[in-house]
Amino acid sequence: MHRAPPSGPRIIVGVNDTPGARWALAWALGESRLRHLPVHLIHAYQETTRLEHQPWFTTIDAAAQVAAADMLARVLREVADGQLQGVKLSASVRPGRPGVALTELTRSTDLLIVGRSRRRVPILSAGVTAYCQKHAKATVITVATPPPPDLVALSGERGGLWRRLKGPAGSPSGEQ
Repeated sequence: MHRAPPSGPRIIVGVNDTPGARWALAWALGESRLRHLPVHLIHAYQETTRLEHQPWFTTIDAAAQVAAADMLARVLREVADGQLQGVKLSASVRPGRPGVALTELTRSTDLLIVGRSRRRVPILSAGVTAYCQKHAKATVITVATPPPPDLVALSGERGGLWRRLKGPAGSPSGEQ
């Protein structure tokens, strides 16, 4: 699956099969309707090679490219649910690292949309989002995955369990 990205300002969105990427795709489709900008979807897949006869001759595994295109089409169907009126859409799948594939396409007039998971544990190596923020020529927008409704209740945002466990005036056990 490869269609050339449109020229001029556009929205580029990195898509994979994660909740963060799904939220980023939904946000990008809505932004496309508001700004009347075309959307270019991109998925970078792990490149696999096979040795053919000689160690210096390799071929790219076409099955990985087909699987990546199928995943991209499936995620688009699930997120858009047939609601693509008014959205100009193009897509491509590329072998390689996601951050590199995304930033190679960007121009200064673009918006690059990437999703972020809800992990609170610091990641030791820079992820795709950090790579894009550092290397992209475009404006990078990070869309965070919202918390599930049951987590909101536990976090204390609505007087949930955390406040009861914390106790009055910051006392961890509720003692004064």
